[in-house]
Order: sequence, then C-alpha cells, then structure tokens
Amino acid sequence: MGIQHKLRKFPVPESVWEEYHFDQEINDRGVRLDMELVQQAIAMDARSREELTAAIKDITKLENPNSVLQMKQWLSANGVETDSLDKKAVAKLLKNAPDKLASVLILRQQLTKSSVRKYQAMEKTVCADSRARGMFQFYGANRTGRFSGRNIQLQNLPQNHLPDLADARALVRSGDFDAVSVLYEDVPDTLSQLIRTAFIPRESTQFLVADFSAFRTAGRRPVRAQRRRKAPRRWAACRASGPPRPPVWVADAMRGCRCTSGRCIRATRC
Repeated sequence: MGIQHKLRKFPVPESVWEEYHFDQEINDRGVRLDMELVQQAIAMDARSREELTAAIKDITKLENPNSVLQMKQWLSANGVETDSLDKKAVAKLLKNAPDKLASVLILRQQLTKSSVRKYQAMEKTVCADSRARGMFQFYGANRTGRFSGRNIQLQNLPQNHLPDLADARALVRSGDFDAVSVLYEDVPDTLSQLIRTAFIPRESTQFLVADFSAFRTAGRRPVRAQRRRKAPRRWAACRASGPPRPPVWVADAMRGCRCTSGRCIRATRC
C-alpha cells in the first residue's frame, strides 16, 4: 500500500494503458507455427551436426572439434596462431589459410551455427492449437519503456536470401536431408534462413517484414533539425574532471558531446 500511495501522484497516461491492452491482445492471440517444418528442421540439424563433427574429427583427430581450446591448439600445431575463433577472426584466417585448415575452419563455422535454437524455442513454446503465445513483454526495458521479446524472440530473426526459398522449405518440411545437403551444401545456414517461414499467417493474409536496423539513428535526425530551429539557446555543461571544457549546444550534445567523461548533464551520451 505504501508504494501505491506514493505512485498516486504519477498516474499512468491513458495512451500507455491502450498500448498495454494492445500488447495483451497480441500475446493472447499468438502466432501459428508450422510444427512439421519445426520438427524436421530439428532432426535435420542433429544429423548435420553428426556429419560435420565426424568430418572434422577425420581431418584433425580431435576428441571434441567443438572445443575452442582444442581447435586453437590444433591450428597452432599447423602453423596458424589465433586468439579467437569468432566469426570475424575465422573470416580473417580464411584469407590466408592453407586448403586443409580452411576446410576445417569452414566446417567448424557450420558446426557452431546456432540455427536450431529458434526451432527448439518454438517446440517449447507452442500451445496445443499450434500457436505460440506470450512473445512480447510490455515495458520490458524499465528505462526506455520499449517492448521486450520473450521465448522465440520475434524481434531477432535471421534474414533469408535464398532465391528458391519455397523449394528449400518444401525439401526441409519433407525431411529430404540428402537433397538439401546436395543443393544447398551449408545445411545449418539453410535451416537458419528458413526460420521465418515457420510462422504461418491466417488464410488470405500475409506477413509483412520490416527491418528497423537503423531506426533509432534515422529517428533522431528530424528531432535534431527541429531542435536547432526552434529550441531556445540551452547549454549542456559537462562535469568532466580535469581542466574545464567549453560548453556545447544541447542539440550538438545529442549528436556527439565533445567531452570523453560520459557524465554529461541532461542524459546526453558522450
């Protein structure tokens, strides 16, 4: 009751309640999943991992090819030193690696691809009517108030660039592993690109995909322009330690403060 008493001075705007109700409708309705595709993709990924592991073991004789430490030691023994085996590091190594090492690195990249995790999340989340619910959390970020993804994480799905996406989907759904491996070579990447196709719209409708990868940056531009034209002359002082620095415009601070302390007034980021 004490918290409620303190919060009564800060009523929630009606627009926020409307967003909350809208969020609940979305979560209650859910989205339909093609469980046949999901199950075949999981089975196909398991078989692919077995074959990739066997292929790497045959070349390297390693006990666990998925071990970063063992793989780095094997590379070092073959004349290649690296501190990391992440995507960027492997791409750099592939430029000058001998054929034998390059083939191992490529196989390991396929082995470590987490293409099946989304399918596993679908299998865990799906309800009896083949719909996944509770995919979003209202006000999940307590400082910005934005929505947060849950379970399958619909806001973070791999893109697809296969020209024959429908054919690849049909092959995976039918469980034809041999055809997929021959036609597409990289089975994990193919499964990853088919994740979006596991969601099924209602009859006579379709899903529209929007990519907001640079949404925040693009959204700030008109705000900056508006503030430069109409905002009063306000200064953003910096509490940086050391010798004083000249003040900057608030609009300029939003674009990029001149200080390096990261402690600017008005929540501007340096």
